[in-house]
Amino acid sequence: MAVPEGTPSFYSNFIEISNTPWDFSLIFAKLPAKASASSIEEMKVSGQLQLTAEITINFPPTLIAGLIRALTAQKELYEKMTGTEPQ
Repeated sequence: MAVPEGTPSFYSNFIEISNTPWDFSLIFAKLPAKASASSIEEMKVSGQLQLTAEITINFPPTLIAGLIRALTAQKELYEKMTGTEPQ
C-alpha cells in the first residue's frame, strides 16, 4: 500500500472497541501525560477519566478476522525484532 506524503497521521495511546450488528468501531484517544487539576478532581468524584475521541474508524464485520491476523503477525514481528513483548 502506498502512503503518500501528507497522509493524516494520529497518535493514540488508548483505543476503545465497540460494535453494532452492522459494524465494528475503533475509537482512538490520547491519555494525557499529566492530568489537569480539574480532570483530577473530576476523576475523584466520578471514578472515571473522561477522554475525547480523536478519531473513530468504522468497518464491516467481514474485516475483523483479517485484522486480528494482521495484528497478530505484526505483534510477532515486533517481538522477534525487539526481543520483547508489547505490554
